[in-house]
Amino acid sequence: MQFRRLGPKRSPMKKTLLLVLALLGASNAASAQTTIGTYSAFWSGLPVGTVTISNRADDNAYAFTMTLQSGGILGDSRFTTYFSGQGRFDDTQVAPIQGDFTDVRRGETRTEQISFGRGLPTFTSSPAYIVPEEFRFDLERTRGALDPSSGLFALLHAASINDCNRRFRVYDGFSLFSAHITDEGQERVRTKMYRGMTQKCRLTLTPIAGKAAVFGSFTVPEMEINVANLEEGAPALPVKGALFINGNRAGLRFDEYVVQ
Repeated sequence: MQFRRLGPKRSPMKKTLLLVLALLGASNAASAQTTIGTYSAFWSGLPVGTVTISNRADDNAYAFTMTLQSGGILGDSRFTTYFSGQGRFDDTQVAPIQGDFTDVRRGETRTEQISFGRGLPTFTSSPAYIVPEEFRFDLERTRGALDPSSGLFALLHAASINDCNRRFRVYDGFSLFSAHITDEGQERVRTKMYRGMTQKCRLTLTPIAGKAAVFGSFTVPEMEINVANLEEGAPALPVKGALFINGNRAGLRFDEYVVQ
């Protein structure tokens, strides 16, 4: 197995990269490739942590993971959040099989899982969570929805094939969202890690049921990413990205990548 390393020799995300590679190594199909990127995250210009994104895909199956690790001004929060989603896809749709979420915060771990079968998505969590009455809605509305990680993969894949005008729904176990991807056009990006043309897309989430609908859309970010295929045949990654929450901006700086 060969890896390509770019950027400085010292990387604060080296351990996370190795962990993601280890998690994926046992399940990688021979025909699939995995592109893993590491990013520094900033909130209003201040460092808040690091992000690792892994995108694995072959002709019709995907595995997407994203790890968020606190740092900078959020270093005292000491949290690591891990998202993953896997399923099947083609150029027009994404069909998830399973989505997972793990949050480790000051020694306490919370896990959530959404499983997709022929019926409705099934949500489980540990510790167990009972949804309050005011957040409940008819789960029939979740039929055909994506888990959050599969929704991010759908965004990334749409951008990679220059087809960003899409709509779908996202279910996270607590809320149901309408997701709208819009095409922001081609944009040339010049960063330390990448210089060249990218496809720019914007993701807007609108709460339609559940917890987020009760609290309102002020809790839901918009996302803007510039996506590029970094190596021929390898799955695409964001080379630039931003979240917009309540008028504030969180940005990503692309630090390095490897291809497995």
